[in-house]
Amino acid sequence: MERSLNDVIPDLKYEYIIYGYENEYDPNRVVFNKTKGYWVKIHCSPFGYDKLKLALKNRQKNQNVHQLLCKAFIGWNYDTDDCVTRHINHIRNDNRLSNLTYGTHQDNMQDKVLAGRQAITKYWTGKMGTDHISCRNKYICIDRITGMVVEEYIGTGYLNAAGFNHSHVFAVAQGKRKQHKGFSWRIEPLDLNTLKND
Repeated sequence: MERSLNDVIPDLKYEYIIYGYENEYDPNRVVFNKTKGYWVKIHCSPFGYDKLKLALKNRQKNQNVHQLLCKAFIGWNYDTDDCVTRHINHIRNDNRLSNLTYGTHQDNMQDKVLAGRQAITKYWTGKMGTDHISCRNKYICIDRITGMVVEEYIGTGYLNAAGFNHSHVFAVAQGKRKQHKGFSWRIEPLDLNTLKND
């Protein structure tokens, strides 16, 4: 199954063709640069998602492969900013069309709980290291109905990468907002010596 990616994303510098797979997903043959005549190289993000870089008219931009496939073949038909792309089997690089769907951010978080994924899956320190202020707190996401901890994030980098706004999370934790993306939040300081010894 193929479609012109230029119909989905405006301002592309070259003509791209995107291919969708119902069964076997081929990460080496997803987006073809028809103008230049080569397959766009896919790399894996620190969080396990397949990404590729597309040339826009005034810059280059990294794109998530699963989001591109949903836009091209499933349709970007939502009425709220709280809509995200989900992997049905919880495997982040399984980008078969039959494994992709849309849902709310809360649906996506619940998927992680049902999949039995570890609450803290990766320390996000980037180039700054654990001494940086962004890594000195643990951000705890709480289900507003059950009061159960849904997930915990080390540092604002990991929090933002998961799709949350750290400023809004701070506001909820300080009692200035009721919720952010459907969740309550608590912030706890970290023992940096423990992080360094992990």
